Amino acid sequence: MKKLSLALALLGLSSTAAYAGGIDYQEPEESGVFMIGLEALYVAPNGSDFLYALQMQQDSNNNSIGRSLGVDSDYQFGYHIDVAYAMPGDGPDISLGYTRLDTNDSESKAGVSGSLFGNILGGPQAFLSSPSGSIARAKTDYDYIDVDLLLGKEFVLQNRYHFHPFAGVRYADFESRDRAAYTYNGSLVGTAEIRNEVNGVGPRAGLDAAMEISNGFSLVARAAGSLVYGNFDWKLIVSNPGNASNAAGDAFTAQSQNVRNSDEHIVVPETDYRLGVNYTHEFSPDTSFAVELGYTSVRYYDVLDKNADRATNPVSSMSDWGFQGPYLRVQANIA
Repeated sequence: MKKLSLALALLGLSSTAAYAGGIDYQEPEESGVFMIGLEALYVAPNGSDFLYALQMQQDSNNNSIGRSLGVDSDYQFGYHIDVAYAMPGDGPDISLGYTRLDTNDSESKAGVSGSLFGNILGGPQAFLSSPSGSIARAKTDYDYIDVDLLLGKEFVLQNRYHFHPFAGVRYADFESRDRAAYTYNGSLVGTAEIRNEVNGVGPRAGLDAAMEISNGFSLVARAAGSLVYGNFDWKLIVSNPGNASNAAGDAFTAQSQNVRNSDEHIVVPETDYRLGVNYTHEFSPDTSFAVELGYTSVRYYDVLDKNADRATNPVSSMSDWGFQGPYLRVQANIA
């Protein structure tokens, strides 16, 4: 599994570089300021779920009622690190940020007697007629990284309102891996896997804003976006070992399928927002420390495809992916 998947996106996804925290710190005129920030992210991935099975039942009027079974995402931890330097006087600031999110979620479901229970990813169709004794297990992994190199500048109005526009470049690498295994009476009758991977680079821009309240407290917000151009890889792997029989005694047919795209490139738009409360304490005219608590939301548009139909239909449906949740940021500013 590649280890570089879109970065910074996790809860502090945007630049989180200069003045993401400590916004009310006033830049000295004669010396520059070094800023080091660290964020703990507690976020839940969101977007298209991995649908691994289908359960069908009939009501009293013999109408079929279907229910798709998917893997739900839970809140998990990620992190972000950034370093920045604000140039002396009225100069701009330059920052480098790195974000990492690595999540995994799993689900399982057993077939119910009197219903149809099947693998919707292809493979052993006899599995549909064998609900009793059938179990479907699924797992979804996301590996996300992004790296931002940004240039920004702070403006202060009425000595209370702070605005920090920034622009630069983002490198992103994102991988999703969805796996399912199907058993009947303890025997493996099929496995399926869908992989998505996007990696690329593109422009990024946004705005940090803060309004000082009192005693070092500020309300902070951010709106930002990126446009990543890169490679898109998709693969479907389905296998049935043919080592079991269904309830009727018919053997599952051994089969396998391995399909992938080739040399595909895509443009992926991204937006991220955050809102929080910042507290900054000045230990001396040259040193300050900031703590920030808030909520963030990140979304990449048309970035992955979890549909097995791409195997026969290249123009398959792309879906969005992102994450959202609270973050805690600490930042040291040293002149």
